[in-house]
Amino acid sequence: MHPTLGWHTPSEVNARYQGVFEASPIAKTEIAHLDRLWLLRHSVAHNGGLITHHDAYRMGAPHLGGESAKIDAAYIAAAEALLGDIVKRLAAPVGEKIIEKWLNERSTGTWAADQQAYSKLKVLTTAVMSRSAELPITSEADWHADNAKFGV
Repeated sequence: MHPTLGWHTPSEVNARYQGVFEASPIAKTEIAHLDRLWLLRHSVAHNGGLITHHDAYRMGAPHLGGESAKIDAAYIAAAEALLGDIVKRLAAPVGEKIIEKWLNERSTGTWAADQQAYSKLKVLTTAVMSRSAELPITSEADWHADNAKFGV
């Protein structure tokens, strides 16, 4: 199986995240919405926005077959909220697992030696929900707190 196959299937995504990070990003109530969003993305990317009869059937909206996708501001806001909720739900458990693993396997045990790598990793594992928000600045206090939190 190709390693990227299955990333559009919510149950497969949940299984993969559960196996690695012990976290399931997608709630059962979000699965149908994500499935439709994935099909819409497919229609836009591969059919110029035309929803084929087959895809309309798969969306549970056969009346949309042969129609152009109508994506308005309200739809984009709803999709953004859905995806944002998933990101927020994952940020802490996934970020913490990555930081914990790095601290246990790569940390030197001193802030001076770890500062550069730790600071970059901490920013990469932090969800920033607005493009206008500044990236967090990590400090020695953050490093000590994470070391204490993960028993390093």
